[in-house]
Amino acid sequence: MGKNILMLIGLEDHYIDRIKKAAPNCDFIFAKPNAVTQEQIQAANVILGNPPAEMLQGCTQLDLICLNSAGANNYCEKGVLPKGVLLTNATGAYGLMIGEWLVGMLLNIYNYFPQYKEHQHQNRWERLKSKHHTVSGSTVLVVGAGDIGGRFARHAKNLGAYTIGLRRSSLKKPDYLDEVHLSTSLDELLPRADVVALCLPSTGDTYQIMNKARLSLMREDAVLLNVGRGTAIDTEALIECLQTGKLLGVGMDVTDPEPLPADSPLWQMRNVHITPHTSGSSSFEQAKDVLADIFCQNLQAYLGKGEYRNIVDLSTGYRKLDD
Repeated sequence: MGKNILMLIGLEDHYIDRIKKAAPNCDFIFAKPNAVTQEQIQAANVILGNPPAEMLQGCTQLDLICLNSAGANNYCEKGVLPKGVLLTNATGAYGLMIGEWLVGMLLNIYNYFPQYKEHQHQNRWERLKSKHHTVSGSTVLVVGAGDIGGRFARHAKNLGAYTIGLRRSSLKKPDYLDEVHLSTSLDELLPRADVVALCLPSTGDTYQIMNKARLSLMREDAVLLNVGRGTAIDTEALIECLQTGKLLGVGMDVTDPEPLPADSPLWQMRNVHITPHTSGSSSFEQAKDVLADIFCQNLQAYLGKGEYRNIVDLSTGYRKLDD
């Protein structure tokens, strides 16, 4: 008997063809997340993409949701998913792009590119009287050393940095990390770091993990980067910290709240660099290719061929068996 597969992410025809071949004799329905109907969701056995969480209650036919995001927090709250629904995420799809964003932002800050761009527009040939920083010889602390954090750590290591990774549960040490610690060691590691990169999903444990006390532990000329979720940083504490002159720079692709309000002081701070949640997107070709692979593998597993990929542990919000 054919299954109903609801697809809520736009992909080109060649990706669609690939996905359809993984689930022959199934009926595919296509919709946009902001236009999907309750009837379409109720009829689905499998959803590919991120459905509105509030529309999932009472979906008795639903067996599997394959998210197109790495974060799964909205779906892990009690009562959101019908009993027995399997949830997978898109871990592995965005590490390439976000890892490069982190490198680019760090080099941007270390080389004062935004300030020199201002000088360029003012026709000023003038060197800044600032200390020069290099990635080589720096200590980089990656908070959340999974797919995304691991990609950045590889780049930083290749540029000559000493890399430290923080993980939730595993102390397995890959070759691109010089040290690995559990997240409980964050306080003792922050004073050592020249660069702190937050690559965390939104969970109860990661909410405002960088609070006033932890921001105070950072070096005066450290760099703080955030590509996970904006809620990992206490925004008011960060503003207060920056107003004292602390931190060489902050690079943020995510904020709390998001979008960042127009009246936030962060917009006007010269050592703060903000992009509007663009570092990882399913519009990138590499991400689409990985997403298609994940969808295909999980559809085949659903139909009885092979193993599922990226199953989410609903109690933690993380992928199961995440090293």
